[in-house]
Amino acid sequence: MQKILYFFIFLLFSCNFSTSPTTSHLKDPEISSPHSLPLIQMLISPRLGSYFPTFEKLLYTDTDILPLLDSMQEKSDKVCKMLYSQTKFDKQYVENYTKLGFTGPVKEKIYLDTVKRIIAGCWNFYQMNDLKPEKDFEHIANLYPDTKKDCYSVGFMQPYIMHNIIGCNKLTMLDMDWRILHGHSQILKGFQEQQFANETSAQEFLKTLRLGWIVGTKFHPNPSVSLDDLCLPFSKKDCLNHLVNFQKKFQSIQKINLYLSTIHEANLRPEKDSMSIVFLSNAFEDYYTKHREFNIMMDYLKTNLEENEKVSFIYHVGGRYNYGIYETKKKSDKLEVSAICKDQYYFFPITEGREKYTIHFDRLKDLKPAKQTCTNVQVSANKAPKTKEEQQPKQ
Repeated sequence: MQKILYFFIFLLFSCNFSTSPTTSHLKDPEISSPHSLPLIQMLISPRLGSYFPTFEKLLYTDTDILPLLDSMQEKSDKVCKMLYSQTKFDKQYVENYTKLGFTGPVKEKIYLDTVKRIIAGCWNFYQMNDLKPEKDFEHIANLYPDTKKDCYSVGFMQPYIMHNIIGCNKLTMLDMDWRILHGHSQILKGFQEQQFANETSAQEFLKTLRLGWIVGTKFHPNPSVSLDDLCLPFSKKDCLNHLVNFQKKFQSIQKINLYLSTIHEANLRPEKDSMSIVFLSNAFEDYYTKHREFNIMMDYLKTNLEENEKVSFIYHVGGRYNYGIYETKKKSDKLEVSAICKDQYYFFPITEGREKYTIHFDRLKDLKPAKQTCTNVQVSANKAPKTKEEQQPKQ
């Protein structure tokens, strides 16, 4: 059962139930917050927005987001019960909620039904299983110490860790599951109200989160919630510290976006005088991101980046410490791609062998390959990262 759960955890970043062969990358409006708190807005990709009649537009501002997603939660809870045969299936009610094409209760082992349930908000993963992503972000911070950074991250805890270490000018929580964004919107409200000022108040506030249909042991509408649902047991203390530290740094962010989109459909272009950093978790495995979807993203970057603009991607192996960093840069109308560093990638779970794999970046014919592994790099607080060999005293 555990293998099945982790098998599906990253589906939400890869699958395409398109009603149209075209892809539209929604532009992020140039809006600056007049207040000391960050500007918060929700962006919706046209394709995912088309699945839900509740979404009447593709951009919502701060005060509209939580009431909107609260109303979605109320509707979806009834639909989720119908999909899992807990109540009688009402096709008209389901169609009024979503245009994903459900015709009856779902069969949980069918791939397409699973992806549709994720989009519908009925199959939700909140717990982070990336091991020590702090190292990835420390590495990035050392690679680009003097550059403003527009940060994008999948996952639930990872965006908060990302900002604490990198110091993001703009922070985007990117997901194709609106329930994940609903959770973020509740947490962000908590930061606005100083609910994470210390560990005690932070843990108390987490108990108020309305997450629902958490894959695992809390697969029902209104479960009790705690830090255990967000982080693995050995990382709970670090997670709590990150939430408290994020509260201290909350006002240093200019803009926070909740972005309902797949990665390949997202507008990843950096704002002026910035670069984009995209944390992928393991969403770019072949099974989760199709080759054509990867090509859509690369074509978008090639077409839309300005000369010398950069987007760097962090890939982290699920359930392991291994990661890779890939930098894309527009140069003379071409998209240059370099592997800054790359560890060996092994499939998860850990207990089922060490089968190696590569991702789409690794198979680009013009890729500048990595000269070192990432885990072999020692990062310092103020200097560019050095390898262990470089740190050895000269004879």
